[in-house]
Amino acid sequence: MKLDITNAKLDEVTGFLDFGDAFSIQNKARFLRVYEKTCDKVEAMDSIGFSAKTLEAHLALDKGFKAAFDNVEAVQLAKVEAVLYQRSLQDTGDAARAKWLAARAPEKYGPKMEKEGDRKPSKLDDLLKKMVKEGNGK
Repeated sequence: MKLDITNAKLDEVTGFLDFGDAFSIQNKARFLRVYEKTCDKVEAMDSIGFSAKTLEAHLALDKGFKAAFDNVEAVQLAKVEAVLYQRSLQDTGDAARAKWLAARAPEKYGPKMEKEGDRKPSKLDDLLKKMVKEGNGK
């Protein structure tokens, strides 16, 4: 899909560009609401009757719409992280906690690499060994 940005008008309320096509400001807002609720781009696109190609074209040119889209994705990621964090605190063992720490703070708890394929023990490895030794590991 080819959009002509020279004729696009900025909507001052939403910050979205209106290209005068069927993927209107209202459809963009509806897409974002459905996407936020379902976490499913395909379902959100189907709800307004547009293809992924149309979505990508608008995301590439409409900075306001792209920022709103990125915000929805950031909120979705934060929700998933919160659920995984809560699960890691439940009786899932130290391996789940170790993965959580390594993912959230790789500079501190991730593997240390001197060269590709060469892994040195990390602070996390040391922490896990200590916990197992003290009888805290599962």
